[in-house]
Amino acid sequence: MAQKRTCQGHFFGIPNRRIKATLRLKPVQALPKPETHAEVKFEGGRFLFSEASDGYCLIVLQGRITNDTTRQFKQVAKKAKQLGCEKNTVLLESRGGSLTDGFELGKEMRFEGYRTIVRDSCASSCGLIFMGGVERVMYGDKARIGLHQPRSVREDASFCANQLDGNGIKELRSFLRFLIPETAETVFDIVMKTPCDKMTWVAGQKTIELGIATKFEKP
Repeated sequence: MAQKRTCQGHFFGIPNRRIKATLRLKPVQALPKPETHAEVKFEGGRFLFSEASDGYCLIVLQGRITNDTTRQFKQVAKKAKQLGCEKNTVLLESRGGSLTDGFELGKEMRFEGYRTIVRDSCASSCGLIFMGGVERVMYGDKARIGLHQPRSVREDASFCANQLDGNGIKELRSFLRFLIPETAETVFDIVMKTPCDKMTWVAGQKTIELGIATKFEKP
């Protein structure tokens, strides 16, 4: 769960010196200062939302991916549309969570034309959401995507879902084929070779080669 930080000297909980660089992603110019902003909490984390006068909107996802994340994101997205946002960007700061909701939010990113950005660690289902972006930006040297097998939970026991004919695995493979068709099998292979209690981190140019990201930018 993301730690709560004070707003003084920060832009939605993100230090001003860091968000200024993130906002340069339009493509290199600084965006105007947001005029409205809001915090929307969900089980496991929060969304931080800002809207500027030129129609640019930034949504920051911080925390664990849960069913409530998906539910609340739909409300945030609805608010963005009501405000007339035309250029939506989602900054992801999560170590993962629900696989099902990773699929759901990843598809939402693609169908609604969102740009996704990672500037630190984005693991497991967070990576699926990131790959849903129409434009997918790895921002800075600390940006990395974590891949591993899904974890299944039955009653009080959990185990790695590593059977190729399992429903979750089939859905994962189809999801990757839909988002990144040319490199889906290579990424899927990395996922299946990494146990659910381990993590394979991918960063920099490698994410471009694997089709996970479309762009790498430095501050």
